[in-house]
Amino acid sequence: MLPLRIDPHSGMPVYRQIRDQMTHLMASGTVRPGDRLPSIRELAAQLTLNPATVAKAYAELENEGAVLSERGKGVFALEAASRHGARERESLLRKMLRQVWVEALQMKAPAEDLRTWFEEEGQKLTPTISKQEPPHRGEERK
Repeated sequence: MLPLRIDPHSGMPVYRQIRDQMTHLMASGTVRPGDRLPSIRELAAQLTLNPATVAKAYAELENEGAVLSERGKGVFALEAASRHGARERESLLRKMLRQVWVEALQMKAPAEDLRTWFEEEGQKLTPTISKQEPPHRGEERK
């Protein structure tokens, strides 16, 4: 059972919520290339949705090259999905960081302090971060 949550009040179409959450699951490694996804009927039952809604989400994922649907066998995550998901993850993280910067700058926090605090908090969460050399600009996007 996949950890999907549908918010009917979010203003975002339900099929898009499924598509986005599946993409995030693939980007995070929760769903790996080759993994079989729940069938349309299974996922519709799990989320108490119309199967057509799930089918639309799966169709979008297939059009994007994230999954492969094999008639009679199931729907499978593809290698390309993890690369696509990584772009989605980066986009989401950048939005979150941008929001923090906007709010902090509205509170007149100096940009240099924000950078320092960001690094300090990161070091508290992952002690190995201070021992790693940061990747050179553009290197992580091969």
